[in-house]
Formats: sequence, C-alpha cells, structure tokens
Amino acid sequence: MDIQLCVNSSENNAIGKKVSVIDTVSCSVKDAMSFEKPIILLQYSGNMRNVNYVYIPKFSRYYFVTDVIPMTGGRYELHCNVDVLESYKNQILNLTCIIDKQENERLSSQYYNDNSYVTLTKDYNRVMTFPNGFNQDGKFILICAGG
Repeated sequence: MDIQLCVNSSENNAIGKKVSVIDTVSCSVKDAMSFEKPIILLQYSGNMRNVNYVYIPKFSRYYFVTDVIPMTGGRYELHCNVDVLESYKNQILNLTCIIDKQENERLSSQYYNDNSYVTLTKDYNRVMTFPNGFNQDGKFILICAGG
C-alpha cells in the first residue's frame, strides 16, 4: 500500500489544511489494521524529522502522525490518528446546518443568552473638573456619550 508523507502547517482543528507532500512511499500495516489509529511500517531513506501528516489514498483519509519510531535499517514505525475534519471535508462543507454557536462574536446572535458568552469589560476612569461645580442639593445627572 502507498502513502503520502506530508507536512501540515495548519492548526489541527482547521478544515482546508495547508499540506505539502514530501514523498510517496510503499508501506505495510502493523498487526491488525485500525482505520482510526493505524500503525504503519515503512522503509525510508529521507528525513522524517518534518513529517507530521500522511495521506493514505487507499482509505481516502488523512492522518496526523502522533509518533515516529526509528528502527534498524532505515525503517520507521509511524503511529497515526485520523484527521476527521480533513478526511470528510467535502461532506462537512456541503452540510446544511443551523449554527447555534459561532466563534466570531460579531457574526453570532448575542440575543441568544445561554450564559456562554463572556464579555470583556475594562474600567476606564477619568477625573474631570466641572467648570461650574455641583449644586448643593445632592442630585446629579451624569450623561456619558461615546465609547
């Protein structure tokens, strides 16, 4: 079975990752095959230091490389974990959904109050002198305008 050794320069929780293919190599799978967490054995003479991502065309899935174990004779054991977001990117992006939460607070409905929004508040104090002072009856109206 062939796999593509890659470098992923994007965040793990992103869809549409920036992936650079380093090389395509032949490999085998160690013991019983797991589609979610395969252990791959391969012979490779190149530099494995930057490899952090693989694509297995036979399974049509992308995988994070969680561990690279060097073995004798230029062999490596790659421990992988499926990248669900990239593997099923087209299906996810073609879904019709109702968004209940949104990472960007400006794009979400702030009228939906479920106490999950945390608003950052900062105190801003400025001392101002009133030219006519205050009256003596103790009643004041303070109006603030602007941001």
